[in-house]
Amino acid sequence: MVVSIDGFGQRKKKNPYEGYWEQQEKQEQFDKIAKEALVLFQAKKYENAKNKYSAALKIIPTDQRVIAKIRDIDLLIEKQKHAQMQQQSFTPEHTIEESKEEEEEEEEEPLLDLSDPKNPTNYITKMAGLIISANSQSSSSSSSHLLLFLAD
Repeated sequence: MVVSIDGFGQRKKKNPYEGYWEQQEKQEQFDKIAKEALVLFQAKKYENAKNKYSAALKIIPTDQRVIAKIRDIDLLIEKQKHAQMQQQSFTPEHTIEESKEEEEEEEEEPLLDLSDPKNPTNYITKMAGLIISANSQSSSSSSSHLLLFLAD
């Protein structure tokens, strides 16, 4: 009896180094992109860093460090947006130019005409001037009576 061995009874062993270099190349690409993303993250360029980390995940989709970093970036971006919204709510809605225009409009339409001799503001201003000059010439008790008189 002759038995031929033509490979049917033998299992072919898988080469343990098969795909090793491809995996190494992927890891090097991943590391390079992850380092670039880290630099962007440290520079607080969160959107760009997130894009880089997403590109790294396309190479190695199961890396938990990168997944966690993207979550952190999402939280930081949300925090920045919230801070910007609060800052905008405290700033005036109109611009400096608009406020200058409003001031010019107010100057064009005075509420009281100070040049009018019948204006009570002019009378009070004149009286205050008299009180000040009287205060400098006389004693303080007489000027206090004038101030009381004007206050009534």
